[in-house]
Amino acid sequence: MPFDPRRFFFRVAFPDDYSAYVGFLNERGGDLLRSGPIEVLDGEWNLRLFNHLWSRVLFVEDRQVHPKRLVGVASLHARWTARKGIGTVEYVLTDPEFRGQGLGRALMQHLIKEALEEFIPPLDVLELKSSPERTDALALYESIGFQLEEGSDRHYRLNLR
Repeated sequence: MPFDPRRFFFRVAFPDDYSAYVGFLNERGGDLLRSGPIEVLDGEWNLRLFNHLWSRVLFVEDRQVHPKRLVGVASLHARWTARKGIGTVEYVLTDPEFRGQGLGRALMQHLIKEALEEFIPPLDVLELKSSPERTDALALYESIGFQLEEGSDRHYRLNLR
């Protein structure tokens, strides 16, 4: 089934969404969380993760069910050097029921848009790390333009500007 943008709602998550974020990752991220489940941490950690000055956690919700069902997440964390803004992409995950429909691609496109339009100054580069066994995810990243860094089997980079 092709991606239907009218069905899905993309939004930036807030600190109140932390439990839903961790729950989604722990319930559906078996291939992503090789080191074990993520523990729910204290409020200070929550505020750091969801600080919109340097971090974005995106939620994708299915509009066809009530209440809306969380079907995808991704996070982007920014840092700046004297020369450029660098974003680290983490925990890109869609519900297995919705894989192969273009949802992951749409989620990554939203992250790229956030990197270029919502951070001040805009980010220049996105980096991500993904296990070589996650072949579908790697194919997605490469089709968007991420390139494997020389000498690595898991570090990818996308120049934005």
